[in-house]
Amino acid sequence: MNGKHFVRLTAPVLAALLLAGCGQASAPTETLQPPAPAETDAPILYEHRYDPDSRSLRIGPEEAADLCAQAADLRLLSSITLTEPVRDGELLAMLRGAFPEAALQYSVELLGETVPGDTAELDLSGLAPEDVDTALEALALLPELSRVTLSDEQLSLADVGRFQALPSAPTVAYPIRLYGREFSTADDFMDLNHVPVRDGGEALREALPYMTACRQLEMEYCGLSNEEMAQLRDDFPAIKVVWRVDFSMYTARTDETRILASLKGAWMTGKDCEPLKYCTEVRYLDLGHNIIDDISFVQYMPDLEVAILAINYWSDASPLAACTKLEYLEIFNTRCTDLSPLAGLTSLRHLNVAWIHELEDITPLYGLTGLERLWIGGVHQVPQEQLEEIQRRLPDTRVNVTTLTPTGEGWRVDERYDLLREQIGYDRIHAYATH
Repeated sequence: MNGKHFVRLTAPVLAALLLAGCGQASAPTETLQPPAPAETDAPILYEHRYDPDSRSLRIGPEEAADLCAQAADLRLLSSITLTEPVRDGELLAMLRGAFPEAALQYSVELLGETVPGDTAELDLSGLAPEDVDTALEALALLPELSRVTLSDEQLSLADVGRFQALPSAPTVAYPIRLYGREFSTADDFMDLNHVPVRDGGEALREALPYMTACRQLEMEYCGLSNEEMAQLRDDFPAIKVVWRVDFSMYTARTDETRILASLKGAWMTGKDCEPLKYCTEVRYLDLGHNIIDDISFVQYMPDLEVAILAINYWSDASPLAACTKLEYLEIFNTRCTDLSPLAGLTSLRHLNVAWIHELEDITPLYGLTGLERLWIGGVHQVPQEQLEEIQRRLPDTRVNVTTLTPTGEGWRVDERYDLLREQIGYDRIHAYATH
């Protein structure tokens, strides 16, 4: 067609014209009407037409609509390059929606300069406050932007937050000074150990919401109380806050995974051990040979696997119910007479409840079918029928009811105890700091 007009001549009309041309008068009794044309789809007219075999195209922004409309025909297109800087996010969204598999190459104008659309890092140290809005509009068009450097000479923490909120959530490097130490909002670790924090942590609290890359903050002996440090940890759960607690003659970091504090002659009470509730990552614990009358702190140790709480004064075992990963437990020579909190500890494999003088009921242990070893010997008040019944209910468990000493008849002659020595570190006692 190529823009030319044409008329369709039907057979009756052509015959009439031929007769008229031969000088013969036409004598039809009625006007001849051409038949109605067959219904066909009108051709789609595009300002820009593209070859269906195209694999890569360079287009201006004004061509984008036509290109997207022809997406069904351009199945081989794998690369689109925009020849002018992009200022409209909707344009990019339209192209990505029409050609999700095609590589899109473009540039963005940023404060008088042109930056590629796949830019990952930008240094905007000289950015003025009045240019922040313009810069943010341009950076919103950079989906791969992962890091932005800013200066604290003119910009504020509030400005930093706006850059961190960009769609690509870039890491923003912005200098921060806290208590005489230099940090950056791009740091993944903050060391404030032994740094006096005299404002109650107010400046730190102001900065931490913008420390989005930070994964660990250490604050040993900074002057804040355990309660203040615990509140800081609770308020910023994305950051692992670590400090050091003192209990009796011992000290431990709150991220400690094993604690050995059973040195004879340095007896601890339940009050002494209370700070251990802040050590929430403990897996291996030995507090035997003390005068501890309260073990409430263990309920804050959800990862506890090994607990030696034997030879102590405590009686309430309910805190142990929270330690569902417990696999090895020694509570012999204590005042614990109610074993019901242990009934739900299905991970238990090794349990020693020997020499609990007033113990009368072991029925809560009947359901612990995963037990491999159970020691109940020595002085106790457990009825003989219960001792027989538990051996019947736990046929795969080595149940010892005859030992005359809490750890006699092979309790510590076992591969599991050899592993325990390594886990708790009995051969590395010197590695545990004491005051």
